[in-house]
Amino acid sequence: MKSIFDHNDWSFYLMEGTLKEISLFIPKLLIFILFTLIAWLLLKVILFILKKLLVISKIDDLAHNLSESELFNHINIKPSTIIFAFARFFLIMLIIIFGADFLGLDAVSREIGNFLAYIPQVFVAIIIFALGVYLSIVVKNFFRELLRSFGWSGSKVISNIISYIILIIVGITALGQAGINTAVITDNLSILLGAFLACFAIAIGLGSRDIVTRILYSFYSKKNYRIGQRIQFNGIEGSIMAIDNICIILRTDQGKLVIPIKDLVNEKVTILEP
Repeated sequence: MKSIFDHNDWSFYLMEGTLKEISLFIPKLLIFILFTLIAWLLLKVILFILKKLLVISKIDDLAHNLSESELFNHINIKPSTIIFAFARFFLIMLIIIFGADFLGLDAVSREIGNFLAYIPQVFVAIIIFALGVYLSIVVKNFFRELLRSFGWSGSKVISNIISYIILIIVGITALGQAGINTAVITDNLSILLGAFLACFAIAIGLGSRDIVTRILYSFYSKKNYRIGQRIQFNGIEGSIMAIDNICIILRTDQGKLVIPIKDLVNEKVTILEP
């Protein structure tokens, strides 16, 4: 008989403990639901404001610059979409952390907090890489136009090589910013890049002799001759009509005569009318 009462007392205490736990949990659950609704509304408001700010800033214009790169011209990426997705993900993670702390889930909030601490590194790495791509495009266009002005037929190839070198350096820098160990890549790349730059410098030095010679010829011609001046060259008399970096145009009795400047430097020229 006593065991029956003991069993009933045990069941009563179990039921009482369960109801007590439920009564303690229900307020927390209601507060959590209220917190979730408020957080959802704040999330919508913040994302709406952020979306408007991204439209006003016209940050998507950066995508047009990225499309000029041969590596990324087939990728249609809007920077505003990436920033918006990062912001939404970051805010959702913050809401989860606050909710986990409120419910006493310390392990969950701690791990998510560690993950969120890593996100700024990744975001900065992406910014560094995007700016590096933009810089490579600017440098490529600059060197291409510079080499074209000197008459180099390989200006496009050389400018692309310079652009790729910048992209590789920026890519390694971005990986390092993201916390990835790039020591092995950096050591091997330094050797390859040093050898390539040495060969490139030698090739530029040998190939630029003709360019330097042409520049000196142009200085010589503009210093010693002027338009309207009458000269005699190899028995031919004429008046100078035009002077450029590679030739002089004479007006003679037989018509126009184009004389390379290097011929004027190497041959005897008589100035008839200064």
